[in-house]
Amino acid sequence: MVLKKTRVLGTLIVLTLIVSLLGGCGKKESVDSSNGGKDEKVAAKRLHLTMWSAQDTDYIASEVPKKNIVKSWLTKETNVDLDNIFGNGGGSLDSKLTQLLAADNLPHLLRTSALTHLTKLDEAEKLWTLTPEMLQEYAPHVWEKIPDYMWEQATIDGKIMGIPFNLGVQKGISDDISEKLYDAASLPNSDVMFAGHTSVWVRDDILKKIYPEAKTYDELVELLNEKNEPIGEEIMDVPIKTTQDYIDFFYKVKELNLKEGDKPVYAFGYNGGDNWMALSFFGADLMGYRGHFYTGSWDPINERVRLNLLEPVFKESALVQNRLIRDKVFEPESLVHTQAQFVEKVKNGLYACAILSYVGQPDIINKELKDAGKDFQYRPLYTQISNKKEYPDYNERPTWYDMVGLLKTIKKDDLPQVLNWIDVQFTDEFEDVYYWGSKEDGLYTEENGKRKFNDEKFNKYFVDMDTSKSNLSEFEGLANDQCTVYTRFMLQSEYYPVVYNDNIKYLPTNMSGFKFKMSSPHVKDLQYFPPAHPWSPEFADIPELQEFWNARQQWEDPFKLVFVAKSDEEFEEKWQKATDTLKSVADIDKMLDQMTEIAKKEADKLKELNK
Repeated sequence: MVLKKTRVLGTLIVLTLIVSLLGGCGKKESVDSSNGGKDEKVAAKRLHLTMWSAQDTDYIASEVPKKNIVKSWLTKETNVDLDNIFGNGGGSLDSKLTQLLAADNLPHLLRTSALTHLTKLDEAEKLWTLTPEMLQEYAPHVWEKIPDYMWEQATIDGKIMGIPFNLGVQKGISDDISEKLYDAASLPNSDVMFAGHTSVWVRDDILKKIYPEAKTYDELVELLNEKNEPIGEEIMDVPIKTTQDYIDFFYKVKELNLKEGDKPVYAFGYNGGDNWMALSFFGADLMGYRGHFYTGSWDPINERVRLNLLEPVFKESALVQNRLIRDKVFEPESLVHTQAQFVEKVKNGLYACAILSYVGQPDIINKELKDAGKDFQYRPLYTQISNKKEYPDYNERPTWYDMVGLLKTIKKDDLPQVLNWIDVQFTDEFEDVYYWGSKEDGLYTEENGKRKFNDEKFNKYFVDMDTSKSNLSEFEGLANDQCTVYTRFMLQSEYYPVVYNDNIKYLPTNMSGFKFKMSSPHVKDLQYFPPAHPWSPEFADIPELQEFWNARQQWEDPFKLVFVAKSDEEFEEKWQKATDTLKSVADIDKMLDQMTEIAKKEADKLKELNK
């Protein structure tokens, strides 16, 4: 059943009839909107919620303020408090789910990017599935703002599995995105980085020892402030043009024999999680397949979906990294790290290179390093390694970064209140409070459409975008999604201070000042590729894919073991064992054939965009 947006017409009786008819589409229980009205959205009782954030290997709150006026306002408006957020505990979602089910200790909410995670909970009858009528009644802002095609993607067997949120500022998401917001917050595709969070950063003091002409972080920030425009071009100052250049650079780091205190500094370290950092982010930069993940991607030459763990370049990527680990160029112990250990080592400078998105926001990390008296900071390491022709740069149709599912640990009678809590976070009023605080908080004054904080420290940080002297935790929770999870519509909005005041400033991050200008030769008018990821909602009905994805830990762990091989021969044995295990969990060929059939149909829909 394909669900399209319709306005709620008629009386509650008609609505009840419609919902009862829709309820017969599936065997499992779906929530309807027939009980109660708007006055019951905010109940008299306080709801205390727990969220499982299943993104990455674990969740660690940071930049926690002593006073959080944004969270307090949200709680007051909705009578809902998100008390606790936990992650995967260093493991995978599947292992964590097994633990939670065995202990009968599921949370109220699941945050994920993969629809298959929610369908698994639905099959276990642990998920409240939603209907358009309920969303229109209790979450009207959510229903109106999420594009139609995303609701279709989020719908399986006539049931909406969850609510998309945290959409990127991209054309096609909303007609209401202004040019100034797009300029300030969008990340144009380039042939240097696929997405800001995948970028490798490097200690600037170590980089200059090997490449003296390379700029320090402070020099890049000074240049950014001087130009007040994206300076990605200026960061292309490191002559790493081939995979071998990159490998040679890492061995040169080892030869420096550096220490922090009595601890050795390694060229790179891992966070001990799944293979994402090694094979999808770092390995992609090393080998030239940025944007193509080990779990699958579109092959434009043969027009098919491929499972990249079975492709030669991903095996080569793993072997190169294994050799660097064997030679103790990369830290062997980091393969079994917890997230907390990884964060601590990055902040202590024990890795020359790291993917900082696994730790936090780079400008905040560098501020902490400076405050700690360190004589170095991290800056982006943009290489000049081109993507291989089999793995070209590409565009994707805009989609969500996150989705929230409502679990049956929420009482049915409380669902309207929880949906209202999510809905409020989709409103302009919440965006206003998120960036500026409420009028009652009295943090700012407004004159001629421009706002100014009463505290100059707030102006310096949020309006002037000078993050060098303050921490995000000092600002009473404003614009702070490091300390909790908000289910907002987009990652930025028109209330973003530099956009609101029409005074665009840029932060020293990949997503802002360190990106490339639209006029840069590195920014390409790339072809749109059809979906090819196993979590793409278009594939949610493929049984073999469900088997494959549900057995993820079973096939993921053997690939982690290849990195500890003591020789090329042992690596070959471990890789073969890992691929054999992968092929045993499902009929992979049949799965890929079905995915390709669907992807080709989606590719036809993209022809207009690719003209």
